Amino acid sequence: MIGTLIKTGNLICLTLVAAVTVTTAQPAAPGSGGETEAKNAQLQVKVEQAYRETYQYQAKLDYHFDSKAGRWKRDERGEFFIAYDRSTQRLKIDAPGVFIVIKDGKLFVKSEDLRGRYLETEAPSPLTFASLLEATTIRGEPLLSNPTLHDVAFLIGDDPILEMTEWTEDTAEILPPAKGDKHPRMRIDLFAAATTLKVDPDTNLITSAIDVTDMTMLTGNAQSKDFQNKRYKYIIEKHNQPIDDAQFIFDPEGAKRFTNFESLVTDIFGSASSSNSSGPQPDDFNAPLKGKPAVEFTAKNLQGDEILLHELLAKDQVVILDFWATWCPPCRAALPEMEKLQKWADENDKPVQIYTVNAGEDEYTVQTFWDENDMSLPVIMDTDGQIMELYQVPTIPHTFIIVDGNIEHIHAGFVENMSDELANKIEELLTPKPEIIQAKPDAEALDHVIDEANQSGDDSTNQKPKKNKPKRAPAAPL
Repeated sequence: MIGTLIKTGNLICLTLVAAVTVTTAQPAAPGSGGETEAKNAQLQVKVEQAYRETYQYQAKLDYHFDSKAGRWKRDERGEFFIAYDRSTQRLKIDAPGVFIVIKDGKLFVKSEDLRGRYLETEAPSPLTFASLLEATTIRGEPLLSNPTLHDVAFLIGDDPILEMTEWTEDTAEILPPAKGDKHPRMRIDLFAAATTLKVDPDTNLITSAIDVTDMTMLTGNAQSKDFQNKRYKYIIEKHNQPIDDAQFIFDPEGAKRFTNFESLVTDIFGSASSSNSSGPQPDDFNAPLKGKPAVEFTAKNLQGDEILLHELLAKDQVVILDFWATWCPPCRAALPEMEKLQKWADENDKPVQIYTVNAGEDEYTVQTFWDENDMSLPVIMDTDGQIMELYQVPTIPHTFIIVDGNIEHIHAGFVENMSDELANKIEELLTPKPEIIQAKPDAEALDHVIDEANQSGDDSTNQKPKKNKPKRAPAAPL
């Protein structure tokens, strides 16, 4: 399974993308239509063999992401770094937001998602592409994403094409060189995305890749004008040459150490079985907003009617705003959980109403998606992104629980059975908290203490007489 980072503008959507099962062409008779297929299959074998015979590998990956989803646009460039030593089973993946090192039988992981924590645990054994993905996946969310994985899959995969394409019905395809180019190509279909890899005809190593996402398939809107393109260029710095040990240094930089993801996640999100965990909760993503009044906004619903937040807050004690988009797979996975949560609230007479807030898409796209998926929750259209800016939403899905007009909880991302987690949180927020009453000091006892203090001290003639202290009123309870 391949982790894909979907990001448009300042929005990020991290998801799992399944991919395809490869079929190997059988030998064909000369002159038949299958001759080309057999030749292409031979290229696939050559590429896999070239990486198996790569014992040291160090490369820089230049990337360019260009996308548009609704009002969100993105044009970003950057770099990834990869190093691998087969003889010592050392691996480094240095990508924006995540740093992974495998050495001396240990797996080290740092990531922005881990918020000042790092993982040090046993390295997956045997080290394969599939075992690496499994070892670096947290709560169903992969830390690794497509741009770092093509060459890594070939370097460590038992059957790299099969491992990259194991979970869908399509097949991998070997393409001839494009017109005017000498590089043969390898195409891999990943659900709505197609990745085309260029292969050096001399070394049989990957030189570049282009990933194109079919947004009409992803959103279900045949009229969609959205797009998402990713381009990668592999600059191989060392091939079968000694790699400096410094490439595999892991510096935790003062981060807190954990030996398994379970305890690390519990430290971040708190125990899934207890809503009273002392660990940080998911609303740490937007900690400055917690406990503050929900920010007023005016927008329109899917039917074109005007929506004012204060009117929604006046109807129900608990209002939930769930930010989402059709192009975001975790959002699509979370929406049924929101429907389930609303059903729970209705059946248990909870004063809860959920509103889904669409991130910058048009009415046709949203209505089509809503109808095809039998959704019933009301939709607020954030066409210009105003609401997302007011609520400082950096990623989707993002869920805000507002109680009595105040933002009391913020949940970022999708997790399995999140409706149960949010239901527990709502129960906790609606449970009356015991009133804390401060004990008032006894007035007579206080006067006695003051009198004793005034009468004590040195009786010598050099001692100045003390003035009586004024009585202090006890602090009023909050």
